[in-house]
Formats: sequence, C-alpha cells, structure tokens
Amino acid sequence: MKKIIFFLLLLLLSVFSSTCFAQSGLVGCYPLDNNANDYSGFQNNGTDYNLSAVPDRFGNASGASYFVGSGRSVLVSDSNFHFNTYTYSLWCYFDSLPFAGEYYALIAAGGNTADQSVLLGNNATFGHIGFGFGSWDSFPAPHACYQGFLPAINQWYHVVAVRDSCVIKLFINDTLVCIQTPGLRAGDIGTPLTSVSFG
Repeated sequence: MKKIIFFLLLLLLSVFSSTCFAQSGLVGCYPLDNNANDYSGFQNNGTDYNLSAVPDRFGNASGASYFVGSGRSVLVSDSNFHFNTYTYSLWCYFDSLPFAGEYYALIAAGGNTADQSVLLGNNATFGHIGFGFGSWDSFPAPHACYQGFLPAINQWYHVVAVRDSCVIKLFINDTLVCIQTPGLRAGDIGTPLTSVSFG
C-alpha cells in the first residue's frame, strides 16, 4: 500500500525556500497544505484526488498531504511544464516502502515516448533501489540514476532532481547521491502529454 506525505514541491527551483514568490525560474509551487493550489503566482493549480491533510515537518496542522493507496494524487495540466532543462525539489515522508519489484511515484511528467520521473524504487532487477530520477533525451534514450538503497521510514527527506543538457543529478538531504551523463543531447518530455502528477 502506497503511503507518502508531501510537504512542499517546487518546480524549477534548486534550493528550498519557505516562500514561493519572487523566485527566478519558478513555474510551480505546491505546498499541498490542504489543497493543490500553485503559489508561484502563475495559477498552475492542480486537482487533488482523495488526499488527506496531515501535519507537515514543522508540526503545522494540515500543512502536508497524505497519499495512501492507489487513486490518490495531484494532477496538474502540462501546458506550462514543457521543459528539457529543469529542477524538481520536494519534501517527502514514508511510513512504508514499496514491495519488491514496485515503485512509489513522487513526480511523473511526460508522454508516450519520453518522460521525467522522481521515484522511490524497490526493483533490484533493473538496479532501481531507493530514491531515483529518470529522464529521456532527444535521441530518444532513457537515463536514470538511483540511490542504491532504500531509505529509512518515518523521517522527512529533501529530494532534488536536476536535468540539464549534459547531466542528471539526484540529491537527498543536500548530498549528491547519483549522477548520470547522457551526453550533449537535450532532455525530452515526449508527446502527447497529459498531465504532471504528484503521488
């Protein structure tokens, strides 16, 4: 059963900030504090599906959203998220881990031929263990890097995933945990797009 809590999701912002305004390059900010509204000023509001409000990492009541089971997510229109270079930053908390061969999707964006994803994986067959970040390039070819071990449960993690034209990087709690060099091909989000989802 999937159980994830998100505190703050910042799109295209590499450093956590408690404010969503006046950040260079910020296109979406979702505190998920009892709603799926975008606080970046761009009104890229999402639709939440069956979320429950819970305290955030500071103990603020209704300051985070609880994702448990299938069918619980936030969907945001993809129309303002067509980027080949980007940063995803989020806070998350797990009270369980994925079963062997399974994943928890933290962020997923993309189409039929390419995508971007931040996951918690437990799939040893593919070497997808722990926090992971995946992307496709314009070739198209997939690129991914994974932490290599499952995180402890019942604690908060700050996850930052960065993709530019030469490299993808994954940071956990401000520590670089993996890097993959896809070459000089730009990232590619693919077509047709449907939505960006959290959870």
